[in-house]
This record gives sequence, C-alpha cells and structure tokens, in this order.
Amino acid sequence: IKFTVKDKNDVFSDKLILEQEVPVPPESDSWEEATMTQGDVKLTVRLQRSSTPICSRADYDAMQLQAKTLKIDGDGGDHAVLMSRTNPKHSKCVLYYPGRGDVFANPLVFEAFWKRGYDFYSLDPRRCGRSRRYM
Repeated sequence: IKFTVKDKNDVFSDKLILEQEVPVPPESDSWEEATMTQGDVKLTVRLQRSSTPICSRADYDAMQLQAKTLKIDGDGGDHAVLMSRTNPKHSKCVLYYPGRGDVFANPLVFEAFWKRGYDFYSLDPRRCGRSRRYM
C-alpha cells in the first residue's frame, strides 16, 4: 500500500511531505501498525485485512440508492448502471466512479457526503460492477 502525503497549502505542486509503501497485512482479525518516517514527519497507521465485507446488506440497503439502467446502444446489449440518491434541498453533488471490478458499497463514505448536503451518484460503466450481472 502506497501512502502519499502532500502539503495541504500546496496541493497543485509536487511538494511531497512523505511517500512510502507498507506491505499489505496478512488476513487476520487483529490490526497491524505501520509507522513511516521521512525527515521530521512521522505517520502511523493501523491496517487490517479481512475477508468480511465493508458493510452488511442491511447497511447497504439503508443508503437507499436508486438504480437506473442507461442503454448505451440501440439493441440493448450494452448498458451502464447509475446509482443515486438525491434531495431537492441539496445544491452540490458527488460522482463516485469505481474501478473495473468494483461497485460502490461504503455507507460511511456515502453518509459523509450526504450529511454535508451532497447528492450522491455512482456510475458503473458498461461491463463493469453492477453492469456485468445483467449480461
């Protein structure tokens, strides 16, 4: 796992404060601590690798995301899936674009944006994530 820490006042530059890699911990129920030091900066993180999902089905359902299938071609073979939850009182939005084999399933991330007044969208492009199961 690669950690990169940049100066928050210098986001658009390449000024690194710390950049180091730590090994992925073995699968376990316990947490492993990793400490990285670069110059006078010291960063300690706790890592755990587990086969247990980030959230349960009940946690996922509590996000109340609505699915909309978007047809990409005329014959219905290719499509994407847009998951969303909106509120007319919100004036901002965030679009989460997961990786090729991933889907959005993190209620903690969703809740952080939702509580701050963001509508939430997650797009699974064709043949990825939720879009694969329909093919």
